[in-house]
Amino acid sequence: MPDELLIERVVGRRLDPDTGAIYHLKYKPPPADVAGRLIQRSDDTEDKVRQGPARDCRSRRAAMRGCSVLAFFGGVLGRWLCCVPA
Repeated sequence: MPDELLIERVVGRRLDPDTGAIYHLKYKPPPADVAGRLIQRSDDTEDKVRQGPARDCRSRRAAMRGCSVLAFFGGVLGRWLCCVPA
């Protein structure tokens, strides 16, 4: 995913503290009666996105041409692709 799109998605995300529902100002706008109480998480900023682990992974893409991450959730072993070769 291009950095600019990732930043747009994260920076536009909002949380309804009453219900825990997640909205996006552009892609999934909240209902009018909910919009006034939405908050932006402290880590949903451009600076945090650019410094995050996804950014580190993307910066290693050329050298690694993709890296897999193995995770264990609830007794089920899964494999997720963390870097997709460009």
